[in-house]
Amino acid sequence: MNDADAGRNLAHFGFARTFVGIFTALFLFLIAILALHYYADFRAHRAQIKSGEMLNVELARRAVTADLASVLTDLGFLARHVEGLDFSAGSASARLSYLTQLFLTFSHEKGLYDQIRFIDSGGREIVRVNYEDGRPVAVPNADLQDKSSRYYFREAMMLAHAAVYVSPLDLNVEDGRIEEPFKPVMRFAAPIDDVSGERRGLLVLNYLGARLISNFRRAAANIDDHVQLLNADGHWLSSVDPRLEWGFMFGNDTTFGRLFPDAWRRMASTDAGQFVTRRGLFTFVNVPHGQAATGVLGSASVSLPGEAAWKVVAHLPATAPSPILFIGRHAALYLSLLVVFALVASMLASATVHRRTAETQRGYERRFRQTLEDANLAALMVDPHGRVTFCNQYLLELIGERREDVEGSDWVNQFVPEEERDEARRVL
Repeated sequence: MNDADAGRNLAHFGFARTFVGIFTALFLFLIAILALHYYADFRAHRAQIKSGEMLNVELARRAVTADLASVLTDLGFLARHVEGLDFSAGSASARLSYLTQLFLTFSHEKGLYDQIRFIDSGGREIVRVNYEDGRPVAVPNADLQDKSSRYYFREAMMLAHAAVYVSPLDLNVEDGRIEEPFKPVMRFAAPIDDVSGERRGLLVLNYLGARLISNFRRAAANIDDHVQLLNADGHWLSSVDPRLEWGFMFGNDTTFGRLFPDAWRRMASTDAGQFVTRRGLFTFVNVPHGQAATGVLGSASVSLPGEAAWKVVAHLPATAPSPILFIGRHAALYLSLLVVFALVASMLASATVHRRTAETQRGYERRFRQTLEDANLAALMVDPHGRVTFCNQYLLELIGERREDVEGSDWVNQFVPEEERDEARRVL
């Protein structure tokens, strides 16, 4: 291998080493950019999820509240008609006929109530209209029941006039057994007083809760895989796992609070909110029955005994966005940056090698010139065009010239006799 080949190999090695160093630094910089981009994307994604959860939970709350308000409006409408009746003994037959027809017509038009009843002050059903197979049916007198022992009758009869009672949402019970298929029911009751103020009984609407739950799920369709409706005790009225629903009706003590005790404690302290635990993201809002009643009846007429709010809860388990999916989405961008960084590294490495070579050459020339200066011999250097680039002090003293007059001059004209100049130029 000659000196030229050795020099080229050394130059190539220097370029490769410099390129690797620069590219490694740029690659690490790219990794840092990628990490920051991933973190920013994660934060933006999480903020978007949080905002969406809050919005959808609120939509579900509004759907439930609207359903409750609609029933309370119906209850108030019927109560005003019933209270305007003559409750004297002589008008019992006419009163019974009027109530039966009123309830039949109302049940047919609404299609929302499993039962519409008037119960006297002793707890005996006087009129009951059932909604069966899409049509209202008046129950014969012989099939009317005594409801004096039921919790909703006792509690509602204790209310002041113009107040309303809203029962828990549970499964309908007939003759001491849970009706199948399951029929979720809420009982809305209003005390009925005659014109003299005497308590005559209760107007009771058995609202078909399946409609409320269906509207709830429809309103929360965007989060239907992780939203739930809980009663005040944390039992599920609607759940993504049907096995958890209505557990309190069957003696099942599994509640949301038992599964997520920390989250449940935090939810108990406020009406709405959002927080993150090691179990995931929780978003919730209370649905107090009184809120619906206030909007329909006015605050002065609202008295809901033992009222406690339901809760709409959305729970997203703790997960982190996949870096692989993130890289997949932005692969084209970062591959392009990688190619650009490789080109930049190549150009910088080439410029660095050239600069180092030039510096080495200049250093070599400085040392060589110093050697010529120190030698007691006449010495000069010319470039390929015959111009003097260097002459040592010994030569300047020998010819009696100044350095600025010699360096940069034409060597042939300066030092070669005129008759030999053409030959000297041919040699150059």
